[in-house]
Amino acid sequence: MTTSAPPLTLSERARARWVWMRGQSILDESGCTALVQDVDESGPLIEDEGGLRHLTIAPVPDLTDELTRLALLTVVRKAWGTLDVYCIRDILHNPDQRWVVIVWTEGGRLVFTAPSEVEDWVKALEAAP
Repeated sequence: MTTSAPPLTLSERARARWVWMRGQSILDESGCTALVQDVDESGPLIEDEGGLRHLTIAPVPDLTDELTRLALLTVVRKAWGTLDVYCIRDILHNPDQRWVVIVWTEGGRLVFTAPSEVEDWVKALEAAP
């Protein structure tokens, strides 16, 4: 009998393409949240009683934090290399009121849908070239 790994959280899915910025919330080694104080070539730095330090685990964005969720727009735009990325709640064409992210590229329009806005942004991020 084989067991499958538990599904990745949205934060874990976003981690691979995340762009760290000062002020974002991050999950530390104990699963608690900390604010990103600075970013260098090795990644985000948090502050504790010993000063600034890198995490000893792969950094994961805290998508329960409003500012960090807002950064998803910037992260997706950077990943796609365009500012033409939009998210709407399409209640006219989606009776289940799913969120829709639209990415305009040179090749046309790409559309992603999901039941939540955050999940929709993560899907667009995962699909970026």
